[in-house]
Amino acid sequence: MLGWSGRSLHVFSLGCLEEPYTLRNWAGIETLGSKIIKLFMDGQSHSAMGIAKLLTGDEHERMAIHRINHTVPYNTYKMDDTRVIQDLKGLGYSFARDRQPVLDPVFFSQPAEAFAPVHVLDQALDVASRERLSA
Repeated sequence: MLGWSGRSLHVFSLGCLEEPYTLRNWAGIETLGSKIIKLFMDGQSHSAMGIAKLLTGDEHERMAIHRINHTVPYNTYKMDDTRVIQDLKGLGYSFARDRQPVLDPVFFSQPAEAFAPVHVLDQALDVASRERLSA
């Protein structure tokens, strides 16, 4: 859509922790329970990374995808548990220090190009939208 070659792209992917889990061969809907939603979300995430690898030639021709996603034991962290914020910040700092030498030359060595949107809103439409919001 943007006319960019996949071979010219670099992807910086920041995950939200990964929890390994196992499913029995005979697992049915009753056995899966709440894991079914996580299973679908993980499947979508892995699929998106696979497509990105295909488009960029990652792993085969060059290193184009830089993924940061720490693996933690299952059920270590709960959603909305503010008591673990310091632990999570520590993980983030640790990974940032570890990956900085690889990420700096690819993403942070020079200023990014100015953002140019693919689709530009019509000025009249933009003014009408602001008027509706202020009413």
